[in-house]
Amino acid sequence: MIDESIFKAYDIRGTYPDQLDEDLARDIGRAFVNHLGLSGSRVVVARDMRLSGEDLQAAFIEGVTEAGADVLSLGMVSTDALYFAVGHLEEPGGAMITASHNPKNYNGFKLCREKAIALSGSPASARSGTSSPQANSRRPPNTRARSNRRTSPRTTRSTAWGLSRRRA
Repeated sequence: MIDESIFKAYDIRGTYPDQLDEDLARDIGRAFVNHLGLSGSRVVVARDMRLSGEDLQAAFIEGVTEAGADVLSLGMVSTDALYFAVGHLEEPGGAMITASHNPKNYNGFKLCREKAIALSGSPASARSGTSSPQANSRRPPNTRARSNRRTSPRTTRSTAWGLSRRRA
């Protein structure tokens, strides 16, 4: 039985292997591809340095490929590097295996759409592409959202890092 408490607003996090294991990682990979309609396209996948990351990444990749998508595996990199790759390479989705700041017995998934837009638990996020807290908040007109590059994956990293996009 799946512990539903692992599904947070903008990621999936739980203790390994109690709440989150390879079987669930495989299911999440399949569901990610099916939910976003990514069959036939390429998904960027990466992990952080957690010991469980390699096994969870392999299982997630199995699920993604079983659902009909190809994978570009970045190996062990930062979350920002994954977001950069998704945006700069113009891929339709990506997944980072990480539990961010949580203790070492945790692991999880940060999932994103095209342009590195974070996938949220909001039902509308998959359809509208408005999944970031800034996009969903109600702000008075003519006010700017605070810019925080670390927590706002909506920004295309190639622009944020001053890199130009080149076409072949």
